[in-house]
Amino acid sequence: MSLDDYLKETGINYQNAVDILCDINELIVALEESEQCIPFFNMKDIIVIIGENCRPRFVYLNNEKVYNFDYNNVAIMNKIHEKSPFLSMELEDFNEIPYLFHSKSGLFSLACLISYCLFSKRIN
Repeated sequence: MSLDDYLKETGINYQNAVDILCDINELIVALEESEQCIPFFNMKDIIVIIGENCRPRFVYLNNEKVYNFDYNNVAIMNKIHEKSPFLSMELEDFNEIPYLFHSKSGLFSLACLISYCLFSKRIN
């Protein structure tokens, strides 16, 4: 099920927020080792897998938002994506391609998404 559906159906508690962070961080670390990054996250990008007798697993599924970065941690976005309510400040001004962004921009976006899940409010 999508993260959005999971949020509507069961809500998110503190432990779920930690689980989202841990699960998505595993992907972020693996991508960084390959000099790749995700500029921002959206609720539609993450699904929730619920198994018997185990915690929910949060899995990122949108490979179209994976970009390579260089030795200066700069990546080039060369596609137009649907706007997300969880953008870092540098990406809020994104209005043309190609667009340069820092490879760590996705961390702010992930924090905003998790905060929204917990408190039903966007942070800036």
